[in-house]
Amino acid sequence: MSNIGKAIDRFTGKPVEGGAANIPGSPAQKRFEYEDQIVSRRYEAQKQIQSMHQPKLYSDRELRRLRFIYSKNHKEELRQPFRDLRNKITLNHATKGGTVLVTSVVPDYSTDIFCRNLAATIAQDESCTSLLINCKQEKDRLDVTDEPQVKGLTDYISNEDLLVSDVIHPTGISRMRVIPFGSTNDNSMDFLRSTRMRVLVKDVSHRYRERYTVINAPSVNMASDVELLNEYANQIILTIPYGKATERDIARAIKRFDKEKFLGAALIDIVPLTGILSKIF
Repeated sequence: MSNIGKAIDRFTGKPVEGGAANIPGSPAQKRFEYEDQIVSRRYEAQKQIQSMHQPKLYSDRELRRLRFIYSKNHKEELRQPFRDLRNKITLNHATKGGTVLVTSVVPDYSTDIFCRNLAATIAQDESCTSLLINCKQEKDRLDVTDEPQVKGLTDYISNEDLLVSDVIHPTGISRMRVIPFGSTNDNSMDFLRSTRMRVLVKDVSHRYRERYTVINAPSVNMASDVELLNEYANQIILTIPYGKATERDIARAIKRFDKEKFLGAALIDIVPLTGILSKIF
């Protein structure tokens, strides 16, 4: 994978700002002042977020079944990559939230687990909330309610009487919400180009400054309409299921992204009984 890492570095390489923090008007000084505002804003947000409705919390058994790895039952080496990625996401868009598009090189269940763990890790920050939008049917549905059927993304798109708030559901993790795929079995992905899809993404992305939205999108090499979501995303992550993608697959996928939004690639592998192991390029 070393050649892949070098290729990604060449694709995303940007000059680093210089300047000393004590020089008025320098990039470092402006960054210091900006970070001070971030602290104030996050403290204010934390107070407001505490009032969010939380009907239940997942038990340890449910966390294991849904393959969440941020609990104390998992090793630090499994949790740290997600923390590092969360910090990159939130520092890039501090105090104003953001939308992260996650798509894979090839279809694989590991990307679903990656997305739910990324959203959960973002929500660990008491000054942030996360919203996971599932644009594909998951192998293991993220249980959000005791009801057998809940309204989701495809239901909202096909039913104009539904509001965005009707398809956003709490999860068993504090400050994390989810929009499930929906009750339809339509896998055509034509809904990605619909007007209702555009309305929903814009609504959830701009309503709250402390919200970070994670879009679990289909494989970029399998569904051409995934590219339409680029315009809504502030940042893009490409997942590479271990041992299931060629360098040609990866190169073709990267070319379809806006390089200014490309945050990096994650090499992911399901670890039996423990969760998911990630390496971020």
